[in-house]
Order: sequence, then C-alpha cells, then structure tokens
Amino acid sequence: MNLEEKSSIKVGKWIVHPRLARISRGDEEIQLSPKFIHVLVVLADAGGNVVTRSELMDAVWPDTVVGEAVLTRAVSELRKALRDDSGREVIETIPTIGYRLLLPVAELPASESAAVSGGRSFMPDRPISSGWPDPPGWPDPPGWPDPPVSRGSLPRTSLMAGMGILAVIFIILAYFVFPMPPLTTRQDGFRQIPVTSLSGEEFDPAFSPDGKSVVFARIETLDGISDIFVMRLDGSEAVPLTRSSESESSPTFSPDSRFVAFIRCDPVSGRSGLFTMPVGGVGTEQQITPLERSNCTHPAGLSWSQDGSRIAFSEFDSAANYTAVYSVGLNGGDRRNMSNPSVGFHDADVRFSPDGRRIAFTRSATVSGMSKQLLVQNADGGGTRVLTDGKLDLEGIDWSMDGRRIIAASRGTLIEIDAVTGERSFIAAPGFDIVQPAVSRIDGTILFVQSLYDVNIWKMPIDGGAQGRAVPSVFIASTRVDNDPRFSPDGNRIAFISDRSGECSLYVSDINGGEALPIATFDTNCWNVRDPRWSPDGLNLAFDIDENARRDVYIVSTAGGPIRRITEEASDDFAPGWSADGRSVYVTSDRSGSYELWLIDISDDSKTPVSFGPGRGGAGSSDGLWIYYSLPDGDGLWRKPVAGGESELVARDLATGDYRNWRLVDDGLLYVRSGESRELVRLEFSTGETTVLWQVPEEVRGFLRADISPSGQIALFSHVDQDEDDLAMLVPIRE
Repeated sequence: MNLEEKSSIKVGKWIVHPRLARISRGDEEIQLSPKFIHVLVVLADAGGNVVTRSELMDAVWPDTVVGEAVLTRAVSELRKALRDDSGREVIETIPTIGYRLLLPVAELPASESAAVSGGRSFMPDRPISSGWPDPPGWPDPPGWPDPPVSRGSLPRTSLMAGMGILAVIFIILAYFVFPMPPLTTRQDGFRQIPVTSLSGEEFDPAFSPDGKSVVFARIETLDGISDIFVMRLDGSEAVPLTRSSESESSPTFSPDSRFVAFIRCDPVSGRSGLFTMPVGGVGTEQQITPLERSNCTHPAGLSWSQDGSRIAFSEFDSAANYTAVYSVGLNGGDRRNMSNPSVGFHDADVRFSPDGRRIAFTRSATVSGMSKQLLVQNADGGGTRVLTDGKLDLEGIDWSMDGRRIIAASRGTLIEIDAVTGERSFIAAPGFDIVQPAVSRIDGTILFVQSLYDVNIWKMPIDGGAQGRAVPSVFIASTRVDNDPRFSPDGNRIAFISDRSGECSLYVSDINGGEALPIATFDTNCWNVRDPRWSPDGLNLAFDIDENARRDVYIVSTAGGPIRRITEEASDDFAPGWSADGRSVYVTSDRSGSYELWLIDISDDSKTPVSFGPGRGGAGSSDGLWIYYSLPDGDGLWRKPVAGGESELVARDLATGDYRNWRLVDDGLLYVRSGESRELVRLEFSTGETTVLWQVPEEVRGFLRADISPSGQIALFSHVDQDEDDLAMLVPIRE
C-alpha cells in the first residue's frame, strides 16, 4: 500500500490524513510516525475484522527487519492519540492473534478530504505554561521559531511524532564476540558501534570536546567502588584516571580537554566532593568544593561551561529538603544557585548547551525516580521553560549538536525533545535499554550506556524430605523484565509483570508458565507496576502503579478489560491485599501523614475507607477474622482482629524488605526469612514450629520477589539473571 496515494478517511471523530502522517479533529492535530499511520490505515481497511500481527508486520514493514515490539508500540501510540474523553477502548487486542479497530470508518469526499488536509502547522504535545509567553530575557538563537500560542485544548503528540521507523542492519566490528540486537532508527539512520566490552559496569559516559576520546566511570569488583577511565576511540585500551578506595563518578571533560571533573565519595565516612584531575598525568588533582551527600548516593551529572570558567552540579540541601543545580568557579569560589525546586523535589542531570547560554536539567519528586520533568533555562537562572510533565521516564539527557533539541533516554529508547516547543520524536531503539546518552559536538554521534538487565522468574520444587537440596530452574523468561510472580488462590494460574512485548503489561499464565496473555497494558516503565494480588475467587487482580511519584492501587478482571483505580486521594497508596469476601482491598497509604492500612470497599464507591492504624502490605485471613501486615519501619509479621483489638506478633523474623514475600495457607504462613542466608520457611500456627523448605544458595544473588503455591509444593521467585552495562555509539549515517 502506498500512503501517498491513499485518500483521507474518517475514523471515529478523527480525520486521518495518510499523505501527511497526521490525524485531526476540529482545531486539534496530532502528527504521527508514517508507519503508525500505516498501521491505522490497515486496521481501518479491515472493516472491523481482526488483523493478525503477522499481517500487520507484512503490510507495514515488508522489507525491513524489526521486532514485534515496534508494532506493539505503534498500537499503543495510536490508542493514546485516538482515545476520547469517554475512555472507551479504540483498538482491541486479541491475545496471541492481533488487533481490531473498534471505531467506525468512513471515506471522505475528495473535496472535504482536501479541505481538511492542508494549511495547518503542527502543534506541540501540551501547553507547558498558560499561553507559553517567552520568559523575560530568553535569548532565542536566530531562526528559531516562536513558541506556539495556546488555543484551548492542545493535542497529545505521539512520542514518535513525525518520524518513520527504519531498521538498520549493520556489521559489528570483527573482534566483538556477541552480535548486538537489531537497531531500529528514524529514517536518516545510524550505525551502531560497540565502545567497551569490559568486565563489570561502565556508566556516566562523556565525549571529549574533539570527539576523539571518551571518559566514563567503571565498577570492576564486587565491592561496588568505581573509578574514572579515559579511552581514545581509535581502538586504544581504557586507561584508569583514578585509583582509590573511594568511589568516583560523573566525569566530564574541560573545554580544552586537559582536565576531567568528577565526583568522589568515601563510602565509609560519606564525605564527598567535586574534583578535577589532569588527563595527561601532568599535575595533581584538586578539590573544587565539598558536596553534601548521603551514603554516596548522588544526583547524576556534571557539566563544564563552554568558556571553561565554571562547573555545574547538583547537590542536596538537607535544611531545605531539596536538590538544586549549582555552579562554582574553578577556585571553589563564587558558588551560584542555578535552579529553584520546591521542597521535596530533586534537580539533576544538568547540561550546558553547546553555546553555553542555557542549561537543561531534570526534576523529579524522588531522588531515584525515573519519572521526571525536563527543564531548560538561561545559564544565569532566568527564563525557565518546563518541556515535559512529570510522567515522562528520563534516564539521562544531553543537548543535540546544534543546541536546538534535547537528546533523552526514555524507557530503553532514544528520543529528542525540541528545546522550545517540547515536541518529541523518536530516534532509535537498539533492542536493549539505552541510558545516559552523551552527544559529540563534532558530528552528533550519540554515546550511551547499553544496559543489559534481564530479570526472569525461577521455579523451585519444594520437597519436605529434600531439606533444601532441590535445584531451581528458569521458569518464565524473556530477554526483558519478568517480575512479581503470584499464584492464583487455586494454584492453577500465575500472574506476573513483564515488558517482554516492548510495553509493560500484567500477564496471566497457566501453572506451567505457558499461554501467558496480557490482561492489562500500561504506559509506564515496568518497574513502576508492582504487587499483583489475586482476589479470593480468582476473578480479579489488584496491583499498584507509580506514576509521577505517586502510587495508586488499581484492579482489573483476570479475563481482561479496562482497569479501575480505587484510590483517589492525593497520597501514596500501594501494596494491595484482599479481604476474605473479595469485596474490599487493604491498601498501604500515607493519606493521614504516616503509613497506615486502609480498607477500601470496591463494591461501593461512596463508602468511606476504614483505617486500621500503622502498617503496610496487609491482607485478610480466609476466615475473615484477622488482618495480617508488617510495620512501616520494623521487622516482623503482625496480625490484628478485623473487628478490633490488640495486635500480636506472628513471625518475628520477616525482614522489613520482605514485607510482600509471604502467603497465608491453611493453619500456617509461608514466607521468606532473611539473615546470614535467605530461606523459604513455613510456620505452623497450631504448633508455632518453623520448617525450612529451601535455603537460597549463595550463587542465587539476584533473588527478588517470591511466592509459594497454596499447596506449598512449588516456590517461584524473580531473579536478576544478567546485569551488565557497556558503552556503545550511534554514529549518524551520512550520504
């Protein structure tokens, strides 16, 4: 099908313009990738019938090698673009088969099609401030477009706005043993080249100003201590710049390439500082300024000003309870505040623009959260623009070579964000997670960390006579994250969280791990969806989603369908557990100012939630008499009568970090016990005796969430099977 020859059609309330790769509704327009429009046209031409995934792949990407994750992402973006205020589904997923368009489709007369297809300019994804006036003193470079003026409701732009998707099949350097995954990029394309294949982890990369060398931090040993390395890109070996018992990170070159600035922190004392070190080995290191840190955790990013006179960094202010961006002169004096976050917010990832006149940085509501705002402002602190809302996952940013866009890592892919309008477009998806991009000022090459983080679900047979000698094996696996396994009440099904399709979904499989079908899909990073819990009748699942640094609890039918949020407070609500009758859900919430257990009646929205006092991770007993829970800040599992009364300690040795790793069974408790080793144990309520079912071997280092079948015969646990960070580059293909 040639989209250039396809006339405009009406899909629901939207006019689809295949030739323009655009949909419109009244004054609202949304630009989409041409490939995504092609998917929509194929679904529309099917007349409401199901189109299989293979048919869509053959129709839209006939001569290109791409994974099905690209199709999944295309359908996700189309759903977001076509969704109306009613919230009804617009594209139905037929599990394991394909998709069906649920909106009515109509051809448009040629005259009407022409009338609605021309003359409008593309609008950005949302108004960042009312009317988007230029802040005072904002120094726009010559030729930059004026920011758009708000005119009511602005459209929701696709994450991959205006970019076609092209897979680039390339030849890896002969010395590289393992081939990289296939690269999917926009139409101008990139070559993907490995930079490091060292043992350990490489992170915080930066280019030298001439683009011929890179500097990065590296962890070589299990003690977690990192050093700074410099490496030329001509095939030379990486050379350590620092070797100490302290951790160094966040390196950046000076504009003349003679020095590297970095952060050093002593993991014992917690002392931290900003240092510089000569690259050529002539001279000594110098501490520029001490920094306030906690346990050697630090917001990412250092940036050296273009004129070489100042270094920008982030620092936590314990008195003000926020992290702000600062800059300091090379003599340690003239320290300046460059950002002004609200209390409880954290600014990081600071980067000077190529001309030195602006800075870009991120802002989040938690130190470790990935959901962030992207902000751009003058280097003197004025003219701040917020380019994204706090829901966008960002794992590193840098300026484009021309200073017009921000290159960002988001959910494992690379995107670019216009530094004036906030418009987003797709750059590349190499097939593994991309984090911490750095851009060469010479040719636009993008250096990044390729994060190979694979979590799988393992199975462990529990035999009382084996006394822990049984061997676990991989059970539910993919090359992505498979996490949070949970047996159904009858033990015949398993719920788990996975982004194996390219999107985060809640899956349900059979007892053998087969026939895994997504029953709900979420527009967020998969680490933000946690704790699936079955209702007693097995008909529903409750879970929580962390969005914009606020967790809420949702429920969904195990047969699939729309998800329903059951917590509406402006609070942190998470770790759901069901009541015995399945009509209510216990949630952990800080709505009262501290973490307490609240019971929410899901059958009656008007019913006031009931507080059960301090606690987290609660669930009701099958007889409806007790609520079991752990404390917010202490070890142990407790229980309290549902009808009211005193609490009593059930299991003293349930660690606070394992507050969700337990299950009630007939007259007993199955749980994870942590100490010198980790063990799966059973506590008999009638006798008070504890039996070790399995001692987790030392080699199983990545043990995460766990569950034991109601029969007590099978244990499942999620495990980090691969955690490796290397550096790679995307080099622009130029004709």
